[in-house]
Amino acid sequence: MAAITPSVLFPGYALLAAAEAAPSQGIFIPLADLVGLTAAEGDVATGDGRKVAYEVLRRIESSFSALPTTDRPTRMNVAVGTPTGINGNTVRRSYTLTFDVSISDTDMADEA
Repeated sequence: MAAITPSVLFPGYALLAAAEAAPSQGIFIPLADLVGLTAAEGDVATGDGRKVAYEVLRRIESSFSALPTTDRPTRMNVAVGTPTGINGNTVRRSYTLTFDVSISDTDMADEA
C-alpha cells in the first residue's frame, strides 16, 4: 500500500518551523492545537496524512462538543461514533460532520 503523506490529502500542505514564514496565503493551525500529532507525523515527505486528518477531526469534534448546546450552529453538526472492536488491539472510530447546504450552489446554507 502506498504511503498517504499529508500532501496527498492536502495539496500545498506545509509543516512550518517556529517563526518560519508562510509560503503563501493560507490557513494556519498550530501544531500544539493538534495534541496527538508530532512534527514527524506531520512531515510533508515522510509524515502520515491519515494521522494529520485524524487529529484535525479530533480537534474539530472536541472544540464543537465544548460549545454550550445553545451556542452551536443549527446547520452544522459534528458527531463521534461508538468505537467498534476490530480485533483484540484495535477499535474503529467514526467521525461524522454534517452541513446543511444550499441547493443552488452546494455551499453552506446561512444560519439565519
